[in-house]
Amino acid sequence: MSQGNLQVWLEQFCVPRAGISGGVIMVAKDAQASPALAAAWPPVLGQDQRLVAAATAALDQQRSGGNAASRPYRNDGVVSLPLKSRNQALGVVALQLRAANMDWKEAIRETPAQPAAGPDQARADKAPGPSADARALVRLHAAVMACDSFSAAARAAAAGLAEVLGCTRVAVGKLEGRHCRVVALSHGELPAAGNALMRVIADAMDEAMTQEATIVVPALPGGRGRVTLAHAELARRGSGAAIGVPLSRAAQVFGVIVFERSQAEPPDAAAVARAEEFACLIGPALDLFAADERPWFSRLFGRSRQAHSWKGRAIGAGLTIALAALLAWPGEHWLGAPARIEGSVQRVVAAPTDGFVKTVHVRPGDLVTEGHLLAEMAGEDLDLEKRKLEAEIAQHESAVRAALARDDRAQYATAAARADAAAAQLGLIDEQRGRSRLTAPIAGVVIKGDLTQSLGAPVARGDVLITLAPAGSYRLIVEVDERDMLYLAQGAVGSLTLAALPETPIGFRVSRITPVAIARDGRNAFEVEGALDAPPAGLRPGLQGVVRIRVGERALGWVWGHRLLDWLRVRLWALGV
Repeated sequence: MSQGNLQVWLEQFCVPRAGISGGVIMVAKDAQASPALAAAWPPVLGQDQRLVAAATAALDQQRSGGNAASRPYRNDGVVSLPLKSRNQALGVVALQLRAANMDWKEAIRETPAQPAAGPDQARADKAPGPSADARALVRLHAAVMACDSFSAAARAAAAGLAEVLGCTRVAVGKLEGRHCRVVALSHGELPAAGNALMRVIADAMDEAMTQEATIVVPALPGGRGRVTLAHAELARRGSGAAIGVPLSRAAQVFGVIVFERSQAEPPDAAAVARAEEFACLIGPALDLFAADERPWFSRLFGRSRQAHSWKGRAIGAGLTIALAALLAWPGEHWLGAPARIEGSVQRVVAAPTDGFVKTVHVRPGDLVTEGHLLAEMAGEDLDLEKRKLEAEIAQHESAVRAALARDDRAQYATAAARADAAAAQLGLIDEQRGRSRLTAPIAGVVIKGDLTQSLGAPVARGDVLITLAPAGSYRLIVEVDERDMLYLAQGAVGSLTLAALPETPIGFRVSRITPVAIARDGRNAFEVEGALDAPPAGLRPGLQGVVRIRVGERALGWVWGHRLLDWLRVRLWALGV
């Protein structure tokens, strides 16, 4: 037996017995498998550890070959019983009695035994009176309200209605769109999608829902003519008789319950009336669960479009007019973009020649004055080259003097030229030796170039070592998306919020729009320069934030939706539409 069938059986067993307040079923696939919870009624009692422990202990005793008789627990109102089908052990059911001292044999009886009666009395007993129906309805309503979802509530309602009304099968359907879908059966689980019987039941539900009336097959004598094709087909495939009762809320059908009865007991007027009464009284409970599972927008518009309420139509029209007015109301159009702070002027200090970093006197963030010594390059190689050139100059000058003594003009000219070349090389070495001391070209702050971690590292001629920017003079660089460049103009005003100063908005004005696009994070953007109105204290080059630039007034609907409209236009144009 499947888990769904065990759940249905437990609900049908517990609902009509007033002495039982809950129960669980524990099963095990084989002798080595651990016991597992297969069914619980009400569903929240599946967490009752006393019932689970009692059922587990009885199941272990049953599998070990012990006595499989019922085991009542002392003073706690719990009793465990073996569960069998066709002499095959299925598991153990543990029941919670409403009173600890209650006789469990009396509690599991559905109704007390009645003395023998004549035919008239038997017919009277067979048709429950109002008090019996009221008690059955209360128990059924309690079982439905104890569930935690619409599907569970529908299963409990189907099982309870089949038990109380003596039906061979009860099906509960829910309206989805324009058709009903079967969500619960009283006997067994729902078959797979596309099952022929489920299609017939769904057609019968649609038949009752469309006519908004109870459909009975076979028809009652003197009844009003109805379309009963689907119900007749269901009766032919099923037990021989069918009743379809629609469930309504605020004059709107939200579901249908189909009752199937045995052909030996065809429905009469009293049976149809009882089915309608039970469906009408249990319908609101099912509607509560269905309403909780509907999306919020469905609940909102469902209330405002009541078919026969002029107030609902007036409220809907008023909301539509208010929304249209809001979308047409003019509002500020702002552009948002990332931005960063840079110095108004930036100067770099590069390596004058190939060499090595010897000493560093500043780090990023230090304030320097013009001519301040920043770093020094290693000059040992230049010193060696200088001494070599001085020796060559002395050698050439000696050759010049010897040529003068011999009056050798050719030798004199050659030696003098070589001496001048060596002197020029020596001057270049002196110039390079002077450039090895890197000084600040302007007064400002060091924003890049931490050479303290690069002492002794080789550098090539032209490598940027240190970057300077004047202190207190900044410019704003905004990366505006290419889609917003159409609305931007020079002179537009905006506000800057830095990540380091989120509480201090800074005003600025667009001063320059560059005509060259740059790629940033997979998108094209244009760098726009802005002049800050009143830079606050604490600004540093490199700070980042976001800006909002005011570009005019537009309708709020256009402001909120123009990006989506532009995207749709581009996509449709790309598709050739």
